[in-house]
Amino acid sequence: MADKKKTEDGYVAKGTYFDEGLSDADRAAVEDLSRQWKEYQAAGDQAGMDKAHQQAEAIRSGYGYSGGGDGSEYIPIPREEQKDSTPGDWIGGGGTALGGSGKGSVGSWGGGRFTYEQAPEYASKYQKQIDELTAEILGRPAFEYDPFKDPTYQQYEQSYREGGKRAMQDTLGQASARSGGLASSYADRVSQQTYDQYMSELADKIPELKQLAYEMYLNELNGKRADLSMLTGLDDSAYNKFLTSLGQYNADRSFDYGMFGDAVGRDQWQREFDRGVLESDRDFAYGVSRDQIADERYGTEWDYKVQQDALSRGDQDRQEAISRIYNYLQAGGTVAGLPQDLVQGSGLSTMELEALAADFAKQRSQSDQQFAADLAASKAATAAKYSSASKGSGGSSGGSTKDKYQDKSSNYYRIQKQAAGYDDVEDVQAYLDRMIDQGYITAEEAAEMFTLDLGWNPDDLSGMEDDGGTSGTPKTYEEFSAATGNPGIYTQSEFQMRKSRGSSSVAKYKDYQDYLAQKYREYMKEG
Repeated sequence: MADKKKTEDGYVAKGTYFDEGLSDADRAAVEDLSRQWKEYQAAGDQAGMDKAHQQAEAIRSGYGYSGGGDGSEYIPIPREEQKDSTPGDWIGGGGTALGGSGKGSVGSWGGGRFTYEQAPEYASKYQKQIDELTAEILGRPAFEYDPFKDPTYQQYEQSYREGGKRAMQDTLGQASARSGGLASSYADRVSQQTYDQYMSELADKIPELKQLAYEMYLNELNGKRADLSMLTGLDDSAYNKFLTSLGQYNADRSFDYGMFGDAVGRDQWQREFDRGVLESDRDFAYGVSRDQIADERYGTEWDYKVQQDALSRGDQDRQEAISRIYNYLQAGGTVAGLPQDLVQGSGLSTMELEALAADFAKQRSQSDQQFAADLAASKAATAAKYSSASKGSGGSSGGSTKDKYQDKSSNYYRIQKQAAGYDDVEDVQAYLDRMIDQGYITAEEAAEMFTLDLGWNPDDLSGMEDDGGTSGTPKTYEEFSAATGNPGIYTQSEFQMRKSRGSSSVAKYKDYQDYLAQKYREYMKEG
């Protein structure tokens, strides 16, 4: 049977081997429904969770089973309850069973149903030992050596102490014999030195014994590691055998299901062939009648299409007429000045036209008032900024102002006359920059000449170092109208139309931006 253990999120759409019996399309659909179920669960949407589960169950029912409450079970559905759905584990629905009966290595079929044995499962018999040994290796204490706890050292200590005592007594006897058998301090000192020498040799043994103990520590650790390696090797070998068994099971199951499918296919082919002959004869007769109906419908649709094309062309003409009227009224035109054919083509009433004209007039008036205020403020700011440049270097205490051309550079008037001959603001700026670089005039004189004498916009002066003096120039028809309050120029579409027709009124302009720039300069000079 299938593994009924639930995952943490509660729904296991592929928790059984039985779902693998679904077609690729149905299996993908169940997987997608599982994903939706999880999203609904995260959002706390119980209705969405129930809907996704019901849809997955509907797919499984077509294969003769249910996944239970969470999709992880295999519950056969009685034939009378099954839906006539996509063929899978169950073929034929409630009708006549297909494919006869048969048996393979792990699968069997009969009455239109295909079943198979439980798949092999893996359970490691080495895992507990592996876990315990791993814990011992990872939790081992660090190496420490205490000679007084070492049995080998204790044996050495006893041996050396006894040998030292015997040597000390021998040395004491020999020294006493030289002094006539009498004890002396010399004999005591020499015998003690002999004993100390034995103890020193014992101390020299400690590093050797420590190294020996460390090697024993490592040998024990390496032994455990070897045992762990052997256990994991045995576990891997057992798992590989399981995989081989599982692979063979899957291969046998697929082969058996293929045999079942072949048997069903043969039955279905014969049924489909007989049905095809019947339907072919029926469809031929039906097609003859449908051709006649289609011919009649084609004629009707063609007439309708011709009518719609005419309506579509009329609607395009109306939109073009309305667009031209808008541009005309926005530029300051009057309703009385509109051509009658244009008015008729737009479909607008006289009241609608007058309302549009009034609205545009109001917009122009507001724009004119705003522009007048901005222009006055700009001129006042310019006059204040360059007032010092128009005054002489001297003056009386009474504050009298000298003529603005007093104390100018000797070439000031000649340069002013030459600059006035340029029509393009960029040419003026370039010329004045050369005169400054060559020392004929000062930067202050150039600024005064540019704004006060020649009448160019101070905004163009402020942008000389940035973009050639084009700062502040309108870039669209709407910007020009807003800046000047005068919409009486061509829109971009009107300009392009005249340009394409070779009209002399726009021939001298490079493009629409050039047209806007020159019109703006003309307006500023007139202002």
